[in-house]
Amino acid sequence: MSYVRAWVACGSLPVMASFAMMRSLQAYWRSQCFYAGRVLAGPAALPDKVERLGRRLRADTLALLHDSNDAQFILCGQVLETVRGIAPFDDYTRIACDWNMRSRSACLDGWVALGREGRERGLIGSG
Repeated sequence: MSYVRAWVACGSLPVMASFAMMRSLQAYWRSQCFYAGRVLAGPAALPDKVERLGRRLRADTLALLHDSNDAQFILCGQVLETVRGIAPFDDYTRIACDWNMRSRSACLDGWVALGREGRERGLIGSG
């Protein structure tokens, strides 16, 4: 019976984090499509176009991961809070909630550091 209660509770989760992730994905695809169209229509040689598109893809992917980081951790926390108190998952959810709170800022700091290193090496950039 507690499993049924968990499924019903998970179905009623707030969807704000999901909308935030969808907005991040929308910005990612918009950036990719419009930039790719401008680059491919330009007069540059094909190897240069491919290199510019690759740099932009890496930069946009890193921006997507950074921007959706909070929403992903919020959604994970909401799921864990929902199943908290259900006997078979109680120990797991306590540990997972603690991990979620600790790793949120560490993950965000990691994305920022990766972006700095990529920019210094010339691996990412807007082209």
